[in-house]
Amino acid sequence: MHIKKIILLIFVGLLLPIRAWAGCTETSPGVWEPDNLTVSDVQKCVDDATGAADYRDGDTILLPEDDVTWYGYVTVDKGVSIIGKGTSDPLTSITRTGNSHVFYINTTQGPRISNIRMKYTLKASEGLVKIASVAGSASGSSGFRIDNNLFTVDGGGGDDFSKAVYYAAGTAGGTPIGLIDNNTFKRCRILIGTTNQEYNNWHWSRDYWFGTGNTIIIEDNYFDNTPGSLSGSAKTCVDGDFGGPGYVFRYNTAVNGYILIHHSQAMAGDNVRRGSRAWEIYGNEVSQSADYTQYARPIYLRSGTGFCFDNTLDNTNSFGAFEINVRVDGGDEPRVLNTTTQSGPGECDGTNDADMNLAGYMASSPGYLCIDQVGAGKQEFHWSTWGTKPDQERKPAYFWGNNVSVTAGGQSAYIAQNRDYYDDDDSHMQSGTYTEMQAVSSPTEGDGFWVTNRGGDWCDDSSPNCPNGDSQDGALYVYTSGAWAEYYVPHDYPHPLIGGDSTAPTVTETIIGTDESTVAVYFSESIVSTGYDNGDFDLDCSISGNNIALNGVSGSGTSRTFESAIPLDASDVCNLDYTGGSNDIEDTSGNDLAAFSDNTDVTNTIGADSTPPTVESVVVESDGLTVTFTFSELVDTTDLDNGDFELDCTSHLGNPMLYVSGSGDTRTFTAGYVILPTDSCVANSVPALYSEGEVHDLSENPLAQFSDQEVTNNTGSEVVAGQISGMSAYGGTIQ
Repeated sequence: MHIKKIILLIFVGLLLPIRAWAGCTETSPGVWEPDNLTVSDVQKCVDDATGAADYRDGDTILLPEDDVTWYGYVTVDKGVSIIGKGTSDPLTSITRTGNSHVFYINTTQGPRISNIRMKYTLKASEGLVKIASVAGSASGSSGFRIDNNLFTVDGGGGDDFSKAVYYAAGTAGGTPIGLIDNNTFKRCRILIGTTNQEYNNWHWSRDYWFGTGNTIIIEDNYFDNTPGSLSGSAKTCVDGDFGGPGYVFRYNTAVNGYILIHHSQAMAGDNVRRGSRAWEIYGNEVSQSADYTQYARPIYLRSGTGFCFDNTLDNTNSFGAFEINVRVDGGDEPRVLNTTTQSGPGECDGTNDADMNLAGYMASSPGYLCIDQVGAGKQEFHWSTWGTKPDQERKPAYFWGNNVSVTAGGQSAYIAQNRDYYDDDDSHMQSGTYTEMQAVSSPTEGDGFWVTNRGGDWCDDSSPNCPNGDSQDGALYVYTSGAWAEYYVPHDYPHPLIGGDSTAPTVTETIIGTDESTVAVYFSESIVSTGYDNGDFDLDCSISGNNIALNGVSGSGTSRTFESAIPLDASDVCNLDYTGGSNDIEDTSGNDLAAFSDNTDVTNTIGADSTPPTVESVVVESDGLTVTFTFSELVDTTDLDNGDFELDCTSHLGNPMLYVSGSGDTRTFTAGYVILPTDSCVANSVPALYSEGEVHDLSENPLAQFSDQEVTNNTGSEVVAGQISGMSAYGGTIQ
């Protein structure tokens, strides 16, 4: 061979990519270890490993203990687990130079990244972990998982917007499914958006994922945005960015940070970015320090719909009111589409083709329903130009159990309480037991009620976040079409990927309805019943016979309603049987309801009294002291206390009713103050004292709170004003 050719071959060999010498060893079946903590070695392990739709079925890559700097990134294109040694001691640490990634996830399978410290040294917008495909959406996947990592940013000014985890896939491929849990974020955030930000965005056309887990769930993380070199305002811990699918954010701790959902926004020309679709935010602790100038908004929701409850929000700073904010940028004018920095159509004012411009609201809130505003829901994917658009669903959001108020500020004509959102600072959103919900007086369409003794055991009692120890952890009911119906149950907590839910659902209660054919079955947790076959459930009844099939399943969450094959009898004593097989009825983790027979927890309510008593009349007798209440039926007042009822009269407001006597459907009280002949009065229950159920009928249906009940005043003309001597107005049970 010619000497020049030999030299050339040697030279070419020297130029071969370093990756040709990358090292990775399969140390045991399905377990791989790189020779060194380098991009090339880790990439070779990923390339050689076998992935699966669910990372638990794929291979595992164990990273060594080391503290290194990377100038490139590893592409993860399959469902494998990449697990480091630790985030402190031992330590697997990767510092990333430049505005790029450590791991670039580009697969619809569900990989896992765990137990690694990842660090930026400058402001970076691309994400230490970037997800560029609809990860976790592949058939058979339980979702991706990013857990037990430490993400830090130690760069210069502006690093408050550095992304630690960045979801940025397009929308046409589907909805991402994944879990981000038990990580620590220091001076960085999670951003969940899309590359399809504009109006041709598929997330808004998809069905809701509430309670199913079919989205990105962020739980049990710790965020610390304490300044360092940061600018002096609160920083987002999580950001539902333009066009994103939204997220579940639960049981996280955030220091000097806040929770954000982006709104729709006008772009140059006839274009618009969509808002983030939906959200579930609950059980979080958010605090902001007095040493740090803050925005007064621990939770800032600017689009979509969802549920926000049981959050503890603490601000030791006096920087404005500390409230959950459901308005958008732009002051008090309706700038739901923001033109602060963009040209083109922007304000929701009745002239913008992007908005619904509903005729009934043009005087008070022209443009309503503004595109994607809080309280806006599903919109079919039909439109790509201005002037032609499908209607957008009105879908109110619900808030309860938070320790601060909810405000829309000056935009309350557009984002209105008890229309676009419900908050528990008034009677249209309440909490209590199922019995207390049924006793609510005159509910209106859309009212909400968090029922504490329904919903199944979705929250693991061993967790400090679930201290009640009950088999029922709560469900939201909404008053719809004249009846209360289960509307929302949270997804299992902790997430099944953390502990692996292996507990099968059980039947907790069965109720035969008053109409002789409707049968409601309640379960210990949310179930999936798409595989149910008619007759999988049947009743064996003492009068109507055995093997009575239950057909036509309907419902969601922890309850299902069926129709019995034949009418049942009011005297029937029934047992429930289940003969279904695999996948007929299962929980959201795939655990099947086991077959059983002769379940005796069946209540027959055919012909039962379900009507609560009411106050028919109130009469002040001639002595000005005796007050007679007449009820709509026989009642029990054993638990009624002094002062539970009162009269508001023109001479004395809050006149307590004392020392009840009587039986049947009437009770006689003594007034605390003399009622004058000239008085006009109304009767009320006192919410602070009277608990619904202290008065009930013989079927235990409770008397609801009441107010402004008309009173007939028969006081004689000789009666004069005064308080009854020696009488205690409050306290003490009366019979």
